[in-house]
Amino acid sequence: MRSLQKIFFLIIAMVVILALTGCGSSSREYISDGDTITVSGLVTATDIIDQLKDKNLGETLYIPRSMLKADEEIFLDNITLENLSDIMGLEVVPCLNEGKDFIDKILK
Repeated sequence: MRSLQKIFFLIIAMVVILALTGCGSSSREYISDGDTITVSGLVTATDIIDQLKDKNLGETLYIPRSMLKADEEIFLDNITLENLSDIMGLEVVPCLNEGKDFIDKILK
């Protein structure tokens, strides 16, 4: 039952993230000095906090790895992954933008 609950909360979190990123159109990319920036990379920790702070999300929130800086576990608004976990009161787990990594992490 716990796995089903994790999947349910994961789906809710993904819907919120999709809403924040323009209805899930992650195919939109922005080019800047040769780097590709996905739409999910523009979502800040503050966006997540504002949208999910009063929701019962269970124990874990899965986010796309592209929401964080490439070489650090930090969002565009300079809030770290650890800070977000503390503020939200749950574990925040970044997943690669591929299905296998996502499934592996939710089934842990």
